[in-house]
Amino acid sequence: GHVTVDAGTGGNEPEVTAMLDAIESRALQPAAVVVLAPALSRLLAASPRPTAVALLRADAASRLAGVAKVQADAWGVTSVTSAEGVKGVEGVNVEALATRGVLEVLSTVLERGGPAVGAAATAS
Repeated sequence: GHVTVDAGTGGNEPEVTAMLDAIESRALQPAAVVVLAPALSRLLAASPRPTAVALLRADAASRLAGVAKVQADAWGVTSVTSAEGVKGVEGVNVEALATRGVLEVLSTVLERGGPAVGAAATAS
């Protein structure tokens, strides 16, 4: 896929912003989130520095935490704990997979972003 790169200005901010916007707007559409959250993780793995800058500028940590909260409020917390072991429609609890995907991206953002992301998330 195409990743926009520009020297020092956030690199792939348009892609990151679009994915975060889509994850937020479709937070309660698990089939969409199951695709979008891992795609954001793959972008971060493929282009770590520009993506980390874009995630920081987009306030990704607090936005993803907000999505996880919305999902937990709507679907309950039990679906978050064991995505593989929970059966639902077509054998898998898609809501649990969606929430786990968001939490995994949030965890990666917080781990890679260091103090700057943590400070931005707590300031929001």
